[in-house]
Amino acid sequence: MKFKSLLLVGIMSVLLITSCTTTPEKQSDQEKNAIPYPLPEWKGVQGKTLADSKPDFIGQPEAPEEAPNVLVIMLDDAGYSNTSSFGGVMKTPTFDRIGDEGIRYTHMSVAAVCSPTRGSLLTGYNIHQIGTGIISEFATGYPGYNSQLDYSTPSIAKILTDNGYATAAFGKWHNTPMEEASPVGPFQSWPTGSIWGFEYFWGFLGGETNQFHPLLYENTTAIETPKTNADGSQFHISQGMADQAIKWLDNWKGLRDVPFFMYYTPGAVHAPIQVPKEWRDKYKG
Repeated sequence: MKFKSLLLVGIMSVLLITSCTTTPEKQSDQEKNAIPYPLPEWKGVQGKTLADSKPDFIGQPEAPEEAPNVLVIMLDDAGYSNTSSFGGVMKTPTFDRIGDEGIRYTHMSVAAVCSPTRGSLLTGYNIHQIGTGIISEFATGYPGYNSQLDYSTPSIAKILTDNGYATAAFGKWHNTPMEEASPVGPFQSWPTGSIWGFEYFWGFLGGETNQFHPLLYENTTAIETPKTNADGSQFHISQGMADQAIKWLDNWKGLRDVPFFMYYTPGAVHAPIQVPKEWRDKYKG
């Protein structure tokens, strides 16, 4: 599978945002990419008889040929001193392999807390421009800090979905206002809502959850915590979401001939620190 670097994801979301103020026939290429996109034209022919007519299915937009798959893995509260990829003591052979195959960055600017950093990463915008100046639980009624995103939010998932990608988010979300994070919605600010634009979500909405007994949602439906992982071991969300992501990828490969964008955000290594016994034993002492 081909993957694009994380840096280009952030840049792409900014490049596609413009204001659309001219008529369609006078639009520049940049304006044609404005959000919301202009509706495509039907190019069929309606004659007086069927023989004089020509059908045309507009369908969904298609991603450009050779468009890459994009995988973004985000960890909370992790530093360069943690993983072997950057010289740490925790062995991360898969991360090491991915890093060796691509570009390994040595700097990322963060907003020091969860929701703001995530909002900025998914849009390419400054945290205050999209209302995520503070974590959603502490939102206030002031511009830049209210967690009240709207339809103009330039979500990379929304942009890629509208351009023919299959999109999915797994794990921790933490970008939905707390008063909206219940099974009755409203759902516009959920991962699969109109603001963020993911096609599929499996994970938890808040800032943290029990790693063995998480409060899980699939899209907008609360689901029972599985008792075991796919291999029969005791359920832990880090392995459970990997199982679910693999299942989603299997369906994607079998049913859709389009590139994918996956936003993969484990609950580890954020609190609560609940590490499975077999992982604790690896570093005993």
